[in-house]
Amino acid sequence: MDSQSSLDNSKVVVSDNKNKIKSVFKDGCTRLGCSIHSVNKQLEHTFTSEIIDKLEVKCEIVQNMFANIRKIILHTKQAHKQSKLSRKLQPYSNTRFNCALYSMNGFLLVFTELVDVFDRNLMNNYELIDKNFLDSICGFLKEFDQGILHLSSDTKPTIYLVIPFKQYLLNHCKIHPNDQDAIQQIKIFFEKRRRDVWVLHNVHYITILLHPSFKNFDISPDLHEKTIDLVKDELLKRQLSTLYISSTTNIYSLANTPTPDHSSTATKSLLSKSFDSPKTNSQSALSSFDELTEYMALDFQRNENDDILLF
Repeated sequence: MDSQSSLDNSKVVVSDNKNKIKSVFKDGCTRLGCSIHSVNKQLEHTFTSEIIDKLEVKCEIVQNMFANIRKIILHTKQAHKQSKLSRKLQPYSNTRFNCALYSMNGFLLVFTELVDVFDRNLMNNYELIDKNFLDSICGFLKEFDQGILHLSSDTKPTIYLVIPFKQYLLNHCKIHPNDQDAIQQIKIFFEKRRRDVWVLHNVHYITILLHPSFKNFDISPDLHEKTIDLVKDELLKRQLSTLYISSTTNIYSLANTPTPDHSSTATKSLLSKSFDSPKTNSQSALSSFDELTEYMALDFQRNENDDILLF
């Protein structure tokens, strides 16, 4: 707003989901919550929060392990003992996306080396960390990291990836009988937060349809009909707008056209009176929907690295 930018309902603003920001962009534009920010905040709560929005997080197993890892990493850095390790440890920072994964994964890679580095008074913390359990947690979180990386492109639009990513995480967070208790806790928490705070807008549905590799909604068939209806509504709005502009232009043209004299009208031939009336733009309503039908029937796949704007 300091740049004197004007807002109206045609403007789309992508921001984080803090209450202050949501309040600023409540009116005068369409505000979309940043999906990466939303996912990252839930991961942050998973490992560091006991209560969020007056509800218990209930991920104490992984939080206890993560607290021990952070304590050992902090001591190792403060004691300047990182040079004795084959790689540097990554301290946790809530300003870096999915930093819990990078912190734990780095710890895992030097797990056996740490015994010779930290002080003996940290041995109890170290022994409380099960390496196999840590490995399974890191493996589970890597799927989140892949999604965040895909959505973080600075050179290509990624809004069409939001629904596929959300659906993929939904499938990833389904509870299986052989899941460890800690992973079940993470899945339950994330699934609830996904429903409560990860809000989708019409533009998310419409843009996924514009990508030929997603338009059939194989990943989420129940959204297909809703998306088609939204696209048709948008087409209709634009057709009505075009018709209005066209009719206004025609009225202006008629008002500024000299009135033909009676004799010229009288001499108009019978044949010319039988010509078809000039076609109006009302025919475009059918052509646009026909074009949508043809597009949906198009059998065409794009490479995941292709630019959707070039299609």
